[in-house]
Amino acid sequence: MKVVQPNGDTITVIPVGDEYASWYELEGNGQIVDKDASVNEWKYVSVNAGNLVLTETVKKADIMMRSSEPAAIADERR
Repeated sequence: MKVVQPNGDTITVIPVGDEYASWYELEGNGQIVDKDASVNEWKYVSVNAGNLVLTETVKKADIMMRSSEPAAIADERR
C-alpha cells in the first residue's frame, strides 16, 4: 500500500504475515518498517537488546541504498 510521509515522500509498504505474526516490509529493499503513531511517520525497525525499536524515518531517496535484513528481524517478532 502506498503511504505518504510527513515530508511528502510516497513509499510503498507491504503487509506480511498472518494472524500470529505480522509486519510491514518496504517495497524495493524488503526492510522491516512500522508506523510511529506519535509522529505519524513510517520508520525502520531494528533489534536492540532483544527488543524491536523504531529507528530512523524512511526516506524515499534512502530506500535503494539500505541493505535488506528482514529475516533476522522477522524472526524476533515470532
